[in-house]
Amino acid sequence: MLSPTEVQMAHDRLVAIILGEVPNPMGEDNSVKVALHSAVDVLCWVLEHDHNQAFAENLQKIDAHLAALGFNLTDSGTTTPAKS
Repeated sequence: MLSPTEVQMAHDRLVAIILGEVPNPMGEDNSVKVALHSAVDVLCWVLEHDHNQAFAENLQKIDAHLAALGFNLTDSGTTTPAKS
């Protein structure tokens, strides 16, 4: 597992690219920008930032959808179909 400092540094580098403070080495294609924003959303969730709840909200929607379909969500990170 990475240290909190390493995660924060990764977050800060991605934000600097998104804000245009440093050049984007992966290009300016819109799909790259979407991927960078998604990565920052996840890192904000990991770092428990209050200002960005996008990933947390999406994860709740995913979990609710899977549970409604009968999937068992476990703390091990696995998702298995419910037994009939």
